Parts: sequence; C-alpha cells; structure tokens
Amino acid sequence: MLVVSHVLPATDDPLSALAFETQRGMVCAGPVRFGEAGQAEHGEPTATFLIDPVGQLMELALFVCDRILSLDEAKRQAREMERIRRALAEQDTASTLRAETMVDPLFRDEFLDHGGLVEFMYVYWRLVAEVAEACGKKAAWRVATLHTLECAIPLLADRCERTVYEESDALVSRLIDGLSDPIELEAALLASARLRTATRGPEDFAADDYSRVMQTTWSARLTADLYRTWFTDEEPFQAESHHLVVEAGRLVVRALELDGGARRPRLLASLAQILADEREFQDAASAAFSALLSLPALREPDLALFLLRVVDGIPPETVGELLSAVFGTPMTDFVAAHGRTTTAKVISQGVNLARERADRPLLRTVLDWAERLDARWDSAHRRQLIEARLHVLPDDPIECPGPDQALAVSFPESWTPGQRSAALLHTAAHARDRRQPALGLALLQQLSDDESEAVRLLTADLYHQAAESGDAGPGPVPFPWGYYTYAALAYASLGFEELARASLVPFVQRLGNLRGEELRGALYAVIVDLPNFDTSGVPELGEVLRDLVHSAIWQMAAESETLPMALMIGLHQAGKGSQLGAWSRIKGPLALPPHIQHFIGKLLDREQPAASSGTSPNLLTVLDSDHRPGGLDDAQVAQNLRWRISAFVDEELRGRATPFVDDQHLWAKAHELLDDRTVLLTWFLPAAVNGAAVLLAVTRQSRELIVHLGDGSDENSDRHPVADLVAAIRTEVERDPLFADVTPEGGRLLESGDLPLDLGERWAEWRARGKDRILAWPHGALHYLPIPLCRTGGRMIADDWTVTTIAGLEALTPAEGPVRPRRTAVLASAPGGVPYGLHREPALEEHARKVAKAVDADAVTGPAATRDRLLTELSTADVVHIAVHGTLDQDAPWLHCLYLTPDSDDDGRVFAYDFLAIDLRGVRLVTLAACESALGRFDRADNVRGIPSALITAGAQAVVGCLWPVRTEPATHFYHHMHLRIAHGTDPERAFRDAQLATRSQYPHYRDWGSFTYLHGRSKGAGE
Repeated sequence: MLVVSHVLPATDDPLSALAFETQRGMVCAGPVRFGEAGQAEHGEPTATFLIDPVGQLMELALFVCDRILSLDEAKRQAREMERIRRALAEQDTASTLRAETMVDPLFRDEFLDHGGLVEFMYVYWRLVAEVAEACGKKAAWRVATLHTLECAIPLLADRCERTVYEESDALVSRLIDGLSDPIELEAALLASARLRTATRGPEDFAADDYSRVMQTTWSARLTADLYRTWFTDEEPFQAESHHLVVEAGRLVVRALELDGGARRPRLLASLAQILADEREFQDAASAAFSALLSLPALREPDLALFLLRVVDGIPPETVGELLSAVFGTPMTDFVAAHGRTTTAKVISQGVNLARERADRPLLRTVLDWAERLDARWDSAHRRQLIEARLHVLPDDPIECPGPDQALAVSFPESWTPGQRSAALLHTAAHARDRRQPALGLALLQQLSDDESEAVRLLTADLYHQAAESGDAGPGPVPFPWGYYTYAALAYASLGFEELARASLVPFVQRLGNLRGEELRGALYAVIVDLPNFDTSGVPELGEVLRDLVHSAIWQMAAESETLPMALMIGLHQAGKGSQLGAWSRIKGPLALPPHIQHFIGKLLDREQPAASSGTSPNLLTVLDSDHRPGGLDDAQVAQNLRWRISAFVDEELRGRATPFVDDQHLWAKAHELLDDRTVLLTWFLPAAVNGAAVLLAVTRQSRELIVHLGDGSDENSDRHPVADLVAAIRTEVERDPLFADVTPEGGRLLESGDLPLDLGERWAEWRARGKDRILAWPHGALHYLPIPLCRTGGRMIADDWTVTTIAGLEALTPAEGPVRPRRTAVLASAPGGVPYGLHREPALEEHARKVAKAVDADAVTGPAATRDRLLTELSTADVVHIAVHGTLDQDAPWLHCLYLTPDSDDDGRVFAYDFLAIDLRGVRLVTLAACESALGRFDRADNVRGIPSALITAGAQAVVGCLWPVRTEPATHFYHHMHLRIAHGTDPERAFRDAQLATRSQYPHYRDWGSFTYLHGRSKGAGE
C-alpha cells in the first residue's frame, strides 16, 4: 500500500521526491500497521519501506509462465527492484535496505527443489540470477545460475525449446568463463553437458524411454515439428541434438580432467549416456558404477538405479543392497533426505528397472511412491507411470510372461470378471510391447467399457502401432486412417499433445493421394473423430487438425462425382465449430474457479478507465494466430491478462463439456431436417488453396456442390483471401452513402463475382419451387459478411429471401427444454460505460421505452438497469431485449462486454462469460441493441467466441444482434417492429424478417437495415 497525504511537487526525479516526502512523514509505503506513529531520534516521523523480492519474483515468474510477460521484460522488472532499493538507500544513509536483505530471502530452502514445477522454477531462478547480478552479489549469481540450469534441463528434455536452451547456455557459458575453482568448474561443465544431452530427451534413459522401439514423446515431438516446418526454412531444434550431444561429450571429458573428483560417478554416467550407441558405452557405465560404489554413502540414488539398469554382470547381492538402500527407506524419510526432485528421478528409474527385470513387487513399491509424491510430472513421465500400472492391476492373476513365452489368448471360466479384465489388459500391454497390435486390440475388444487413463493410453498405442505396421485389428474402424485419428484423439484426451500431433501427421501427408473406397474410409474417420478434439490451449494441434480437415474437404471436392455428397456435410460438421456444439452440452451453469477470479482481480488492478471501440484489425483472422505483446507496460499486461482469462474460460468449458457423439448421423440426413421452403448454404474456406471456397447447397430434394477456385494468395493460412473482400464490404457499407443507399464501391463489391455466392440459375430455380428461406452456415471471415445485402443474378438476396444463420447441424434438430411463461423484459442504460470512456447515451433509454411499449411492458432503465437486474431477467423472462453500449474485446472474446448501470457492488459490466453462469434454457430470444453485438472471434476450428456464442451455449434458442454500429432511429424502428410482431404471436424468425423489410422501407441505406443478423440455437429445430 502507498498512502500519500498530498500531491507531490512536479519534478523530473519523482523517486527522489517520493523519498524526500517520506522523510518528512508525508508518505507511508508497505504493509500498514495502525497504531502510534514511529519517531526518529530528532523527533520527526519515520517510515518503513518494505521490498518483497520473493513475492515480486514469484508473480513475475507466474506471469512469464502464463505468457502475460516476456522473460526479457520480467528480467527488466527484476533489475528494477535493485534500482529502487539503491535509490531509497541513497536517500537515507541509515537505511537497512542493504542488498543482502533483498537477495538472501530469494534462496529459501523450499525453492531449492522444483518438485516438477520446472518452468515456473526455471523462470524464478533466472530472475534471481538477474537480481543477484544487479546487486553485485557474484556468489549468489553463481548459485542462482546453477539452479536455473537444474530446472532448464528437465524443461528442455520435455519441450526442447530453442529459447530455453539459448538463454541457459548463455548463462552457463558466462559462469564457466568466470570460474577457476576446480570443484565449481566441474559442476558448471557437468551442467552445461547435461543441458546439451537434454535436447534428445530425459536424462539416463528415463521416462518413456521404454517406447524407443516405437515412439517416445520426444520422437513424437520431432515428427510433429518436422511437419510444422516442412515448407519453411526453420529447422526443429531437436534436429540439432546430435552435434550438441557431441559437444556435451567434450565438456564431460574436460570435467573429468579436472582435479575435482566429487562428481566423477555422475560424469562417467553422463559419458555413458552420450556413448549409448558406441562400443565404449559399457566401459564408461562400469567405470561410473565402480566410482559410485567407492563413495562412503549413496548420495545419488537415481544414478545408482540407472547404472543397475545398464551395467552388465552386477552381482545379485549388490543389486539387493542398493535396492534396499533406496526403497527400504520410508518414502517420507527419503524425500526429507534427498528432496522431491531426486525422488522423482528415483521413481522414474525404478519403474523402468522393475519393468526390465519383470519385478512386480518392486514395481508396486515404486508406483506407490509415485502416488504419494507431491510432484508434477511432465508428459513423458506421466506416460511411463500410466503405462506401468497395467502391470500391477488389482486382481490380476497372471505374471508378466518371459520373452520366449507365448501370450495367453484365453482364460479360465472360473475367474471373476475383475480377474478376467485385469488379465486382458495386462496381456494386451505385453502385446503392445511385442509389437502385436492386432492381438492387443482383439483382447481389448473383450473388455467392458473402461475409460481409465491406462486403457486410453494402451488403446492409443495399439491403434497407432497397428497403423504404422499395417497390422489391422478387428472392428469397424477404417484402416489405417481411423486408427491414426482414434489414436490421436485418445492421446489428446490424456494431454499428450505431441503424440496426438505425430499420430495425425502421416494421415495429413498421404490424404491427398487417396481415391475411391480408401478415400471414403479416410473421410469417415475425419467426420467421426475430429469433432471430439479440443484445441483450446494447444494451437499446434489445432494447426494439424485444420490441415487435415481442409485437405479432406479439398480432396472430397475433387472426387465429388464418385463419393456420397453427405460426406461433404460431415466434413463441414467436423471442421466448423465443433466445440460450440460441445459447449452447449456443458454440465450445468459455469462458475469461475478461484484461479480465474485471481486473474480477473489482477486485470482490475491494471486496466485503464477506457473502453476500446471499433472492430479489430484481426477480426477476420483466426484467434489462434494473434501475437502476444511482451508486457512492456500496464496496457500490454492488461491485454495479455484478458487473453489469459479468456483462455481459462475455454479450458473450463472443455473440462465440463460432454463428448460429441453424432449417433443420429446428422450429416447424412441433414436434407431430411429441412422443410420445402429452406435452402441450407454451408461454406468452407480451405487454407492455402489460392483463395478457393467450397459451397454446398442443400435442400430437401437435393445436394449440390459449387467450388470457387479464387485467385488469392496462399501465404497466410490463418487469413483466407476472402477476408480482405469481406473487410472492404463492411467498410464501404458503413460509410455515409450520401444520396444513394450504399457507396458506388460498396455496390460493386456486393455484386462481386469474387464472393462465394454465385450459384448461377439455382437462385431462380429455387424461387420457382417456392423456396424463400436461407439457412446460412458460414465459415471463417464469412461469419461477418452481410449476406442479405449481397447481389446475385441482378437481385439483392434480401429481396427474395429470409436469411438466418446456424452455428452447426445440431441447430436443425428439435431440442427438449423448459417452457417459460410469455414475458418480454426490456433493459437499457444511458450511463453504462461512462467510467470506461464511453459517452452517456440517453437515446438508449428512450429506445427501450418505445420497444417496451410495443410489448406492453415497463422498460428497466437508469439506476435499475444493473448487471444483477439483467441476469435476473434472463433467468425468468422468455424474451429479453438489451439496449446498452457494447465493446468487442479483440484479444479475449469471452470478455466481450455489455455496459449496464454501475451500482455499489459492481461497475456495471457484463462479460460474455457471465452468461455462461446462468441457465437460459427456455429463453426463446435475446435481442441486442449494442454496437457489434453479433461479432466474436473464431479459431482454427471455426469455434466463434463472444456474447452470441455465450448466450447460445447457456441455452438461448436464438440471438439477434448487429454486425456493425447502427444509428438509434433505425435500430429503434427495427426492434420496435420485431417485438411488436412477437407480442402478437408471430414466430421470432418471421418477426425478424418483417422488421427487416419494414426498416428497409423506412431507412433504405444499407448500413441502417443490413446490420441485423439472426443466429439459431437449439429449439424446435431451425430446419423448419
């Protein structure tokens, strides 16, 4: 807390002014204790400055891990702490603000053991090193540097990020150059060598090294990154591991030549790992084991277990003694003696040692330690532990078979169901180890439903192994393409994003060469499995999935004459907004957990009292591709906090959504769900196909495919060339047309043949058959195209057609839900948003009163139009109209905001995520008279986030909003007419069309009547 009694004098040195005023007793800083004021010897009041370096660095580290700050900016802020301390100390020569008092607390004992939080502790120690160097504490800097490297090594083994390596290598190189003491230099050289060997995976053949004959997590990452960089000059960092390991060998040899010797066993073991594929491997490993035994105590138990695994000819009694020395100790005592990090290494080595020796008692002990250890495991270690549990299942009556022993395929009838299930899983795990995937899958088919982590991992491994080996298993899954997608889906459900990406890469690379029945099977696999992938938080997986479905659609378009057209609808369902469908199946209203509330509090501390307005330049580009600023000022930090909060909401929805199971095969019978008036137009904008667009027109009688080849650039797969045309149309329509209905350029663009709307004579043919209703299912930038304003065949689409939109095929199916009593609630706030830089708008409340009069209700306005009142009305009314200021948050669409009247409890803002906390089933319609209220942001899977999505997710049956700001008069005319019609019993969609025509007649400028758009949720079925 900083308490200042008056305005400080203007000065070029505000810090000195602050210090001077503090000496006068006019400023209080730090924790405030109420009581008698302290007095200096000469009788003047004194102030105590409190600098909290630990809390400050921990918050900086958290912000770096959550991508709120860049590491460079966090380092700058860490150095700033010392500048502030020094400036304060210079103002008060008697001050106790010495450098030691700031540096020493940073080395608390509890920070010396990362316990699996390697990224957080890596950043923390890197910042400690920065503070120590700024304070001139060389010894502290050296210690902090070594701690940084101890955390960087497992982080690099897990992620293999070039930036982590380069940052750490620069640090350790400085350390080595400045050392002369042999013991310290030996430690630094060893750390530098281990940093290099970490680029090829976990140290000492730990974690999922058992999968080396197939696909380790590290090799999966390499496969995925090679695909990601296929068409670029960038090279995956893993590809450099070979020469870095050679460098590591030189560093180890240099360390062994020193007169230190304390780390000789570890150095020799590191040399053995470096020489893993060389003849000298066994010699180095044996020498390391001998050096380890010569030590007076077992100081490195993880190293002992590693050497037990790799050294030949160790006497059984020696093995027993070492195992007893490690696992004969109570785990709590072991952790107290060696720390959680070493204990985690011991567990990893112990699992692989037990597996290699088929020692099930030892494996049970090690897994028990893993269950009780408070550690966060990386992907490779999680995979190792999950897989190992298959070999010690409760009720398992069989032993691990020997290498020459055949696997059992049948079991005694006398066994209990639990024994039989355990035996089947155990045997299937060994089938996987022996590369017999067909047998393993056949065994798994005999199991009842089991969604445990171990079963999902085993299933994924077997399907991937079968696809790679060409060994098809039993069942209806299309081989091999369905095997790849099923494996990837199972891996992704476990959080193994690298394995999921690597499983999809062969499919993506070979899809373009498929034809006939093989292509049909591949497309079916995409249709069935892709809607269940959740890519929030994993943009790299989203890229691969996007490439897969876009390639599938383009291949389907090329082969459309030989394949059922229903497959194209299924591909659209798989590639467009599948998560929005899943969000509508969340289990109950969404309550934000404490960690999200914490970040919201941080945001409130930093955001400025101003509201952004106007659409984002990134609006028509996928959300996943947005660049995150480095957090150089409060505005950038607030921007990143908003993005992180929105991402947290995504994660919360993902955890609460139920899987997508289209057991009705909507894609195959979508035409049956349409009435005779309706045409479903569904677009897809394939990435990197020269601006092409695929349009599928579906009626009850037919399905027709139209491909627009386009001539755009394919340089940016995250922004389709049609986005530029949509942006130009929106700009021109919003301009003042002076004496016309739209600017000449706007008219030209709306009739442009570059728009994917040219259906030739089909428009006239449909009209001749009595069709007058378009259900639009847009994709990408087309979400923001005012389709009714576009012209085709010399006529505006709005002349003849009612145009509404759907978010997915689920909107076509009837949905059961509560029915609320008929009541329309109308709310408006003139002062809403004023604290955030928006002007007071009395016209909003006058607008609301006119709309309320149409439905014979009283508008809620002024001080009564609060956030709580809105949420209450949404919980009870069946139609709700909201007339307020609104802003689209370009960085965080779940923070898309409406501004109600502030009250004593809140600032009046209602965010998109707030609507997720209430049950809107039974709400027939929500209409929004707010700027850009129909907008949102879409990701690579075309999931649109924003207020309309939130309302639909929460259960609203339909939402009407605006694609751009509309003047008050036409907006009032539109909504008054629409709600009047609804109050007299007209269906909301029909009322929307009537209001559109009435407003067009009164206000013919395109910008006045063409902004309104109607989005269907789940109700009686949008197809009718």
